Amino acid sequence: MTTPTSAQRSGWRRWWVPLLVVSGLLSLLLLLLTLIGVTTVLRRFESAFQTAELPKGRSFLLLELTDLPEWQPGALLPSGAKPTLWQALAALRFAREDEDVAGLYLRLGATQLGWAKLAELGAAIDSFRAAGKPVYAYLEVGAERDYAIALHADSIFMPREGLLELSGFAATGLFWTELLDKLGIRYHVEQFEEYKSAGEPFVRRSFSPAARQNLQELLAERYRAFVELVSQRRGISEERLRTLFSQALHTADSLLAQGLIDGVLYESELLARLARRIGRKDTLAEQVRRSFFPIAAYAERALEKRSSRGYPAIAVVYAVGGIVPGRGRDFPFSGPVVASEDFIPELQRAAADEEVGAIILRIDSPGGSVLASDAIWTELRRIAQRKPVYASMSDVAASGGYYLAMGCDTIVAEKQSLTGSIGVIIAIPNLSGTAGKLGIAVDTVQSNPGALFLSPLLPFAPAQLERLHRLGEQFYQNFLTRVAQRRGLHPDSLRPIAKGRVWSGHAAYRLGLVDTLGGLQTAIALAQRRLGIPSERFPRIKEFPRRKDLLELLLEQFSATERSAAMPELVRLLPPALQRKLEQAVLLWKLSWSEPILALLPPELLL
Repeated sequence: MTTPTSAQRSGWRRWWVPLLVVSGLLSLLLLLLTLIGVTTVLRRFESAFQTAELPKGRSFLLLELTDLPEWQPGALLPSGAKPTLWQALAALRFAREDEDVAGLYLRLGATQLGWAKLAELGAAIDSFRAAGKPVYAYLEVGAERDYAIALHADSIFMPREGLLELSGFAATGLFWTELLDKLGIRYHVEQFEEYKSAGEPFVRRSFSPAARQNLQELLAERYRAFVELVSQRRGISEERLRTLFSQALHTADSLLAQGLIDGVLYESELLARLARRIGRKDTLAEQVRRSFFPIAAYAERALEKRSSRGYPAIAVVYAVGGIVPGRGRDFPFSGPVVASEDFIPELQRAAADEEVGAIILRIDSPGGSVLASDAIWTELRRIAQRKPVYASMSDVAASGGYYLAMGCDTIVAEKQSLTGSIGVIIAIPNLSGTAGKLGIAVDTVQSNPGALFLSPLLPFAPAQLERLHRLGEQFYQNFLTRVAQRRGLHPDSLRPIAKGRVWSGHAAYRLGLVDTLGGLQTAIALAQRRLGIPSERFPRIKEFPRRKDLLELLLEQFSATERSAAMPELVRLLPPALQRKLEQAVLLWKLSWSEPILALLPPELLL
C-alpha cells in the first residue's frame, strides 16, 4: 500500500478552495444580475408613476397634510407619497387651469409645517380658489397649524367626536444643567450679546430675562396674526375669539355652534358627497377612491409637462438643517444638516450648469458652525459674480442661516419667517469633573506651555478663557461688519437690532435686514423677471441636491443600517417638537467639541 506524501495530504485538505472561489464568483454574478433586474424594475416603476395621468373624468386633488419637506432625497412612491412644498405649490398653480381638476380636498391632522410654509401654502390655496375651484378641509383632531390651513378652504368639516386645540402659543425650553452637574460636565458659555441664548440650556435652569422677552414678543406677534386670520376668514370679532381660545380644547359641536367650522360629518359621508358633485353616482368605496388623486403624483406630471422650454432654467438649492463643517454623515443624529463639504459642490454644480440662468438659495436653517457658514458664504459671493443669486427664507433662516442669506444678491422672507439672531456664542465643555467622579487621575506631558490650551480633561485657566473671549468678540465684530456692508447699514444703527435678537420676517423687512416679503414663488418670480421669462410662462426648475432614484436610496439605506441602529428607538416615539429640541442639543454638543464659537439659534425659538 502506497503512503500519501505530505504534499498530497496538503492538497486533499485544500480541496474546498477552488469550490469556494467558484461559489463566490457565482454569488457575485447572481448578485449583479439581481441588482440589474431590480434597477430595471424600479426605474420603470418610478417612471410609470411619475408620468401617471389623472383618472378619467374630473377628480379632486388630495393633499394629506402632515408635513411638506423643503426637499427629499429620493423619488416619490405611489403609495403614501409625501410631496415637497414646491411640488404642492406647483401642482396648485397648474391645477387652476386644468379642467380635469374639480377642486381640492385637504385632509389635516398633526400638521408639522412651520408658519412660513403654512402662509405660502395658504396663499397658493387662495389663488386656486380664486380660479373657481372649491376647497374642502377635513379635521379629526388638530391644533392651530391645522386650523390655520383649513381657514383657506371654502368649508371645514369634522366628525362628531373630533377635537381641536385652539389655545394660543407657548415655548418650552429644556435646560440640562443639573444633569450635566451630576455627570461632572461643566460648560463654559459666553454670548454676544444678551439675546444670543443658544448656549443657555447648558448653564442655566430657566430662560434669561432677554431670552424670555424675545420669546414673548415673537409669540405675541404670532398670536395676533393668528387671531386676525381667524377673524377675517370666519367673520368673528377678535375679542370674542380671544375669549373662545382661552377654553383651549374644543369639540366639533361647540366649534360648529361658534361658527368656526361648517359641518359635522364622518369622512366617508363627506367623500361620497364630493364624489357625487363630480358625477360619480356610484358612491361605493372604489368609485369614491377614484375621485381623489394624490397631489404628489399630479405635481410630478405637471412639472414635467408644463415647464417652459427655450428659456434659461432656475436652480433651487436647498439649505435645510444645521450648518456643520465636513460631511453630513459625520452628524447622524442631529437631524438634517447643511454640511459644507457636501453643500458647496452642489452650489458649484448649479453654477456650472449651462442651462441655469439664476440660482435661488432656499434656506431653512437655525445656523451652526461659523467656519462652515463663512465657507458657504464665500462660495455664494464667488458664484454671484457670474449668475444672479437669490435667498428665499423658509420657516427659519437665522444666525448662520442669515449669514448664508447675506451671500445672495436679494433676500426674500415670508412675514412669518424667523431670521436675524446676528451674534455668536462660545460653548465649550469641560470633563475634568467627570474624571474626578469616576476616580480617574489625569497627568500630562507637553512640549510647550500652550500645548494643552482648553483641554477638556483639565480645568480651564482664566488666561485661556480670556483668550477665547477675545476670539469670540472678534468673530462677532466680523459678523456685524459683514451685515453692515452687505445691507448698507451704519454700524451704529445695526448694533441695536443685532445682539442675537430674533425677528419675524415682517419685522426684519422694516429693519432693512431683508429686501422683500414673500415665499419661494416670489423669489422664482424675481428670477424669472431677471431672465426675461414672460410672467405667464412657468419656468423650468432644477433642484439641487439632485433627487436619487429608488435603487440609490435602497443601497444607501443598507449602508446606513449600522449608524441608524444606534439611534435610541424611544427618541423616534417622542413628539416632533421635542425631537427637534433634542436634535438641536445634539448638534450644539457635537459642534462644541471641535468649534467653540458658533452662530446658532436657540432651540426653543424653533416655534
